[in-house]
Amino acid sequence: MSLFDAQISPFERFLAAARRSGKLITCSPPRRPWPAGQSLVLAEDAACELGNPSVGSAFALLWSDSAEIGQGRVLRVGADLNALAGKSASLGLFVLLRAAVTDREYERYTQARDLIVETRLAGLMTRMLPARQNVWCRVSRDAAAAGFTFGHWGHALLEKLAALDFVAGADVLFVANDAGELAALTEAAQEAGRVVAALSKLHNEPHAECSQCEFTAICNSVEDLRRIRNRIMTGRQNG
Repeated sequence: MSLFDAQISPFERFLAAARRSGKLITCSPPRRPWPAGQSLVLAEDAACELGNPSVGSAFALLWSDSAEIGQGRVLRVGADLNALAGKSASLGLFVLLRAAVTDREYERYTQARDLIVETRLAGLMTRMLPARQNVWCRVSRDAAAAGFTFGHWGHALLEKLAALDFVAGADVLFVANDAGELAALTEAAQEAGRVVAALSKLHNEPHAECSQCEFTAICNSVEDLRRIRNRIMTGRQNG
């Protein structure tokens, strides 16, 4: 069992349905990687804005040992960036790792999360709040004119994640300008956020009493959280 098994399943069903309907697009690797760069993109300089909470935004980082994910793909449902010029559109960014994580769970999660958050590309300004499962970005007019796509962004993320020794593979899924499709994954993203919040508390407050913890129900329902909690309690008793 994996920490995110209950949340991975909706994504697998979503991808299968999108593939059957013809909505799932695989973004080929770009001929050249997009240059890195720290960008401040003001509203008046933006070709498009994605993920403003007023129009819809979701983020999730999940892992599983399922062979169905983590195949090195950048996937897209909805429009690519060149079709979004002048728009404020919804955005979902979902990163699915193939990994068998049995120890140092919180450390490994934060390693992967921080790599995603800290990936900076020229002409792309991102504001990510993983704790709220939100991602908000602007693409500059210059980057859009030069042909920046979700493929560039996604493959840059794959390259960063490949450096993590516990990651056997990764997929990146973008859902853009399609509020209906995004809504299908938002609940799973929020549930994953609650699992991560519980994991964070187990890591940062190892002496907290279960009877007084707001995450007791989540821990009781997720086998890996129970295993981590039991490991911590055993360590407390032996220490």
